[in-house]
Amino acid sequence: MDAMKAYLRTCPTDCPLQREQVYIVYKFLNTPIDVLVSGMHQMQPNQLTQFYRKLAKQLRPDKNCHPQAKDAFQRVQCAMD
Repeated sequence: MDAMKAYLRTCPTDCPLQREQVYIVYKFLNTPIDVLVSGMHQMQPNQLTQFYRKLAKQLRPDKNCHPQAKDAFQRVQCAMD
């Protein structure tokens, strides 16, 4: 959480990040992949699709300019497969 706060303070002005974007990147980078996979397997197929689409919109590197957004996006894609 401290790393997230530190990044928000030093965030470049040309790319205003919202707290939610920074939080979600750190959340998915710090969650073990097996926990992500097991959580996704417990969802209904339609819930999983909605969850993935919403998450993908928030983590897409072209929409989220956080330096680690690409890594978090790839991690969620890996868990989805």
